[in-house]
Amino acid sequence: MTISNTKAAQLFYELRNLNIDKFTIAGAISLRSFVEAVVEIYCSSHSILTKHTSGKNAGKTFSLGEKVEAVLQHLSSALTKQELTAARASLTGKDSVISVARLHEYVHNPAMFPSKNDLIGAWSGVEAFFKAACK
Repeated sequence: MTISNTKAAQLFYELRNLNIDKFTIAGAISLRSFVEAVVEIYCSSHSILTKHTSGKNAGKTFSLGEKVEAVLQHLSSALTKQELTAARASLTGKDSVISVARLHEYVHNPAMFPSKNDLIGAWSGVEAFFKAACK
């Protein structure tokens, strides 16, 4: 995968070279950082709105999950229906092991531990999303 942004490229390089057998938590936390970097860069480079414009949250910045959804919507024509469904289920699904909420839990909840197999297996659902977002 070609990534033009230096930070996102470095995060991806480190993720690919991390010994996930030994460093599962570091892998999950790095994946969360990669998701955030890619989404922030994509929103910025494509002028995607990242603040609420109305309602009780008017003026507040979107959460990472909301930004992911905005990028998914923007990429809807660049991904197949199956790729879009897989990415949305993986990154926003309540029970997904790599949803933004779950990745957040791996960082902040001392009782949550990622599984190596879950992290590796979940990549297939988001790979097309990252390839499209990093073009």
